[in-house]
Amino acid sequence: MKYVIEQSQEFIDGIIDILTRNKALKIKDSAVLKKDFSERRALSFEDFLIDEHLVSKAALLKALQEYYNVPAIDVLGHFFEHNLVIMIPKHAQMRYCFIPYARDGNILAVVAANPNHPELSEVIGRYVSYDVTFMVGYFRDIRDAIEEFYARAVTEVPQDIDLRAEREEERALREITEEEDIIK
Repeated sequence: MKYVIEQSQEFIDGIIDILTRNKALKIKDSAVLKKDFSERRALSFEDFLIDEHLVSKAALLKALQEYYNVPAIDVLGHFFEHNLVIMIPKHAQMRYCFIPYARDGNILAVVAANPNHPELSEVIGRYVSYDVTFMVGYFRDIRDAIEEFYARAVTEVPQDIDLRAEREEERALREITEEEDIIK
């Protein structure tokens, strides 16, 4: 699946400027940083910064908050409300990297990797009629939260196997009951 993630030079320059201004970047030369990123072909610039230990996730979230001018939220470990998440198909959440976070009356809070994506509001509007407010989160954590939400539990039994086992139990019980009736 192709993800829609922000990789523009404007985004990269903006995040580097903010991280430098916040004294959160562990490398001083932005030209070297950009060159290293282009050579690594990381999935996203955010992943590159985190995987190379150039910034902490907290510093990255703070920079994303400043860049997008919306609150940042760390979705790691958050328990997502089932009824909210299932309102929007998984494929849309994965493609645009967002997840419904909370609802307050007629307002749906959504955490997105790129809350300014020009199609995001329209995509969400296809499935819900709430007023949507955006927060920004770390791309990988949002993607992982969506995958985790839709993952099957290790103990989950597919419905047809469960039904087959139930029918076999009923049949065995009937046979035992019929045998008892014949013996009497």
